[in-house]
Amino acid sequence: MKSFGRLGVLLTMLAGLEVGRAATLPATLINDPSGISDYDLVGQGIDWWSTHGVCGTEFPHTATIRVRGTLSAGTKQLANDCAVLTGYHDNVVRDDAYAYFFSNRQLVRKALNAAVGDPAQPLATQGFVPTLPAAQAGAVLLLDNGTLYWGRYVSGNVDLYSMPADGSTAPHYIVTFVAGDEIFKMRKFRVSDGGVDIDALAVLFANG
Repeated sequence: MKSFGRLGVLLTMLAGLEVGRAATLPATLINDPSGISDYDLVGQGIDWWSTHGVCGTEFPHTATIRVRGTLSAGTKQLANDCAVLTGYHDNVVRDDAYAYFFSNRQLVRKALNAAVGDPAQPLATQGFVPTLPAAQAGAVLLLDNGTLYWGRYVSGNVDLYSMPADGSTAPHYIVTFVAGDEIFKMRKFRVSDGGVDIDALAVLFANG
């Protein structure tokens, strides 16, 4: 996965969409020398991260997590560690109090008000210690309504699990995908079938 050092965001005023009105030009919002693998808009703020942390090799690499409460606020460095976000497709999700991510294949959380040097808190994933199998460096996370979702990739299959973000219950098995690769993106959405609303997941795999 490519890592970019600059994040450009196009802020377009609604008036600029009217006929005869010029749209606002793109502006560079963030320039991060540590690199930017991906980002997420959270409320009025923004989070971004650089993945593929590598420890103890000839070519180590430090992964990073940065957050801003608003787009124009100062940047808070939440993590700067070779042991976090070790997979190329790893991401970060958060609620009002914690950021959630993988570190050394273990699902962890870290308080948003913690210092960069403070350790993350492992979330107990009963039956899986660490959370991910040995051959899986990291995983994509989804946080929806207080529930975390992730996939365990083993022998070409992805087993999808969910768990409360507070770790109050063990991971719940949902379904197995015969995918041939790991999950690249996940999004939750709602569809209506015969007047009944159904919550569903859209899953994109790394092999397309």
